[in-house]
Amino acid sequence: MNTLSKYATAGEGRTARRLIRAALAEGWAVSVNDGYETTVKQSVSERKIFDALCTTDEDIITIHLPKSGKCGGMFYLVYGNEDDGSELIADHTDNENCERLAKAAYPVGA
Repeated sequence: MNTLSKYATAGEGRTARRLIRAALAEGWAVSVNDGYETTVKQSVSERKIFDALCTTDEDIITIHLPKSGKCGGMFYLVYGNEDDGSELIADHTDNENCERLAKAAYPVGA
């Protein structure tokens, strides 16, 4: 069992998984900072990323282009706001990449 499954609510877990899976599906590499240190650096491993999420009460997710490492944006996740995960993404970079991924994390009717 990873930390996301262990410590996040079911709704927060669903939202985080949708966000990460959408980023990986678009070809982004993902870094995870737990508010203290970057515990995963530019990974494309869903398992590594999920294992690193929710070790503290917040995560900063950065998406990168895999070959160049160029930053495509950031997401600030805060756990414990709403059990259904509707407020997990507290903030994100205001660009097309992050807007698209945020929509994937919160699909209509979910």
